[in-house]
Amino acid sequence: MLEIEGLEYVDTSRVTNMINMFYACSSLTNLDLSNFDTSQVLFMHLMFYGCSSLTELDLSSFDTSQVAEYGMSVMFYGCINLEKLNIKNFTYLYNSFDSDSAWMEKMENLKYLDMSDANINLEGDTVAVLIRTFKDSYVINGNNNGQIIVKDEEIKALFEEQLAQYNQVPEYADFNINIILASN
Repeated sequence: MLEIEGLEYVDTSRVTNMINMFYACSSLTNLDLSNFDTSQVLFMHLMFYGCSSLTELDLSSFDTSQVAEYGMSVMFYGCINLEKLNIKNFTYLYNSFDSDSAWMEKMENLKYLDMSDANINLEGDTVAVLIRTFKDSYVINGNNNGQIIVKDEEIKALFEEQLAQYNQVPEYADFNINIILASN
């Protein structure tokens, strides 16, 4: 198990740029960022790019309210073994999931996504990209037991609509991701 010790002592309260912070840390298996103050961060591009040994990442403590538009592009690209991602309190997801930004591309083992209090831009292809990420995990590894936790009925309905489109295609007949409404 490889982890970075002492991160709880790192003062990030004035940091505005976290681009490449853990870029290509392919041997990193554990990462506790619960003490990171991200309230001033504008850019998180490539932050976890290539962290291929991480299986779980809890970013529920992140404050992303200051992140610039497209400031999270390619944030998790290549996290191929990441199974569980918690972004439940992200206050910024505008265009973060657009296919052009490859936000979640190459996450081939994703089974659980908690975005229960996250604010999502519903106008882009956010929901489609998220469902496609789970679909890729299904195609590559046969994972059809995924869960996505969302905050309200409107978002849940959008996810279920996207899933219904896949379920109409015979080769995805047993692709069944559970969209769960967060309990308040």
